[in-house]
This record gives sequence, structure tokens and C-alpha cells, in this order.
Amino acid sequence: MAGGCRGAERGWNTALMLAALCAGAPALAARGQSLELAVGISTAYDNNLLQYSDNQIGQFESGLFPARFSVHSRDDVTFSPALALTWDLDRGGGRRHSLRLKGEGEFDGRNPTADHRAASLAWRETFRGGHRFSLRGYYLPSYYLRQLRNVTTGVDERGQFSLAIGEAASSIALGRHAHAGLDYQFERRDYAPFFGERTSGTHQGTVSLGFSGLPDHGVIDLSGAYRKSLADGAHDPAGSASLLPDVSYHGWWAGFSGRAELARRASVRLIGDLDYKIEARSFDSNRPADRSHEGRKDLGNTIEVGLRGQLRPHWTLRGFDRYDTSRASYGGAAPLTSDPGSFRQNQIGLEIGWTGDIWKPARGAASDEEGGN
Repeated sequence: MAGGCRGAERGWNTALMLAALCAGAPALAARGQSLELAVGISTAYDNNLLQYSDNQIGQFESGLFPARFSVHSRDDVTFSPALALTWDLDRGGGRRHSLRLKGEGEFDGRNPTADHRAASLAWRETFRGGHRFSLRGYYLPSYYLRQLRNVTTGVDERGQFSLAIGEAASSIALGRHAHAGLDYQFERRDYAPFFGERTSGTHQGTVSLGFSGLPDHGVIDLSGAYRKSLADGAHDPAGSASLLPDVSYHGWWAGFSGRAELARRASVRLIGDLDYKIEARSFDSNRPADRSHEGRKDLGNTIEVGLRGQLRPHWTLRGFDRYDTSRASYGGAAPLTSDPGSFRQNQIGLEIGWTGDIWKPARGAASDEEGGN
């Protein structure tokens, strides 16, 4: 209980410090420039914080395998503050430059060992006609996955990695109410100090198609991607005789998202949203000793339903329910493993956000509105 209070205190103290930045009148910027501040915090109940399989949950609740777990509970209440600053230069005629810096984190009430923080930087160019190009970098210095078995020592060790992502994306307007997008992303996961064989590089290519201007101010986005991940363990000189796991995989995912306005009165908006994603992975390991990955195929489904209230121009409040499932099938008998395998996870939460200009164009500056975030 004390751990939960400390986790809540860390999350809410961070949120209050961020909210304090919202106070004060906005300053005037040079013609065409503005600086926007976005502050938010979300809290959620997560019934399976580390995405344990049913077998792992049984082991954890039995209390017979303490070395395999470093958490106090499999469920938790999370607190996730975020702060973003966006500088925008509107040159008129549809031409715009934008730079966004964002910091975010997650604090877990009873399991602070799983806390993490991340930062991202994004540059976006908007051209006449609504065409866009953007570059983004993201860095998460430490993410705790779970305890993993070290096949060399036979000991369960802390499995954690740093994550760096580089992304380039373009979007082309297809008339007034449609757009098509193309995105390339590279992810680098570095495991330290243990499990260097799991360090990997992942390439992902994504195509998307979006439609706006639908009834009730509706928006629909469709997307699909192909992923290819190559782990350092694949280069083990022992080849198929190696005892080290090979977590390399290839696969695809497809998704749908939509939102529509349910009610409107004066400055208040009520908006419903729905997101769905299906993802398939086939692992590339050819090692008989690697029972966790040889011949393994995963199929995951994620669905999220949300209801958002907007008090224009600054405040938003959103409730959401997110449900994840993943089913793993193996070439042989399913192993007793510390890998996630099949799992079910449900998160129910609430998000609060404030967005507003803290440095805005001087009177008479050009201003062309741009959709999206």
C-alpha cells in the first residue's frame, strides 16, 4: 500500500509541476511564429502490467518461484505525465515549419521497478495543398521487460533494454478530404547488462490512407505495415547448434482508427473514438534448443474504445478501455518459458490534457489553420 502511495505521489507531483507552467499570459512572438505548450497526465488500472502468460501468472501467484519475478503484483495503477513544446512558423500560403519536443514517463504505484521515461523530437514541413514531410527521433533509456533466464548461467536476470527510434514520414493530400501516407521506421533495442544476444535492429515500412469530412465530423484512418527484426543472437558462430535464443522475426500488422462527434454545445464537444490493430509475427530461429522461438508464430489483437470531452480551446478529458490479446503457437510443445508467449491485458483509464499558446503571433501575423496534431 505504501508503494502505491509513493507511485501516486511521484506521478501527481510531476503532473502538478507541469500544470504550473500553464499559468501566466502568453507572450507575443515574431510575425508568423508561435510556441504551444501541451500538458497531460493519464492514470489507468492495468490488470497485467508486464504481459505475463497464464503459466507465468500461475507461477507468480504460487509464490514458489520468487527469483523469476521482481514485481510485487501482476496488476497496478499507472500514472503517466507528459509535456510537449511545439514551435511553429507559418509562412503563409500553406507553407509551415514545426518543431516539437516531448517528454513523457510512466510511474507504477506498486511496482516502481517498471517505471520508465522517454523523450522525442520531431520536425515537420507542411507544403501548399496539405502535403507533409516529417522526421522524428525517440529515445527511451531504460525499459524493464521482465526477468529472463540466462542460458549460460541458468540464473534469472533482469531483462531490460534501451530503445532508439528514427522515423521519416510523408503524407500527400488526395483532394480536400483524403490523404495517403508512407512511413519508414528503424528501431534499435540494446539489452544491457545481460542478454546481449537479444539486442536487435528492426525495420518497418507503413502505408496509410485517411478520410475526413465524414458525417458528424468523422475521421477514418486505415494503415498497414511490414516489420523485419534481426537480433544479434542470429550471428552466433555455433549456428543451429547454439544454446542462445534467436529472437529475430518478420511479420505484419494492419489497423483501423476512427472518431466522430457525438454531441456539441457552445464550446463543449463530445467525441467517440475506436482503434483496432491485428499483428502477426513469425520467428526465424532454427535452433532446436531454442524452444521459446523455433517455429513460433504470434497473433495479436488490440482494441481501444474512448470517449473524449473537449472544453475548447484548452482542456480535454478522455476515458478509455484498451484490451490486448496475443496467442503464441509453437512448432512443438509449448515450453515453460519466461518469454511472454500468449497473454491477455486490459487497461482502463482517464486522460486529462491542457493545450494552449504561450508565445503567439503578434497582431496582424498571417495564420493558416492546419488540421491534425
